[in-house]
Amino acid sequence: MIKLSEQQIKEIASILDCGLTCFIDIKTGQVKNVLNAENFEISEDGSWENVLRDSGKIDYNYLEISPMSPRDAFLIMEDFVEIVGDVDLQIKLSNSLNKKHPFKNFKWEIDRSGDYRQKWFDFKEIKYIDWVKNYLDKLNSKER
Repeated sequence: MIKLSEQQIKEIASILDCGLTCFIDIKTGQVKNVLNAENFEISEDGSWENVLRDSGKIDYNYLEISPMSPRDAFLIMEDFVEIVGDVDLQIKLSNSLNKKHPFKNFKWEIDRSGDYRQKWFDFKEIKYIDWVKNYLDKLNSKER
């Protein structure tokens, strides 16, 4: 069973939001990712799993958490649209999700939304943290 602090969970959520894969040392709870793990090297076949096993620089006992699926990320955007208080912006965001390239279109609209841009970032952070907690809860319940 893996126990992580709220700060570690927040760090994992941030790593995943950047589209990176997160690695957690099961024994120590240390969180690593591509940007801050001095011991990671890129293997010839591009496999992080092989790098972790073969490098000998870190422990073999790690948990790999991949970024959420595009579908889950899309659902977060849909959830945000539902709580937007500005009707005009709500319509623009909703329309952006129904066009080709919804992620790009949503970003374009949210970047021009004034105060709602920060509200989006805050909302998304909470949703990512919840996603990580749910993911870890599922893992822990399988171990029981």
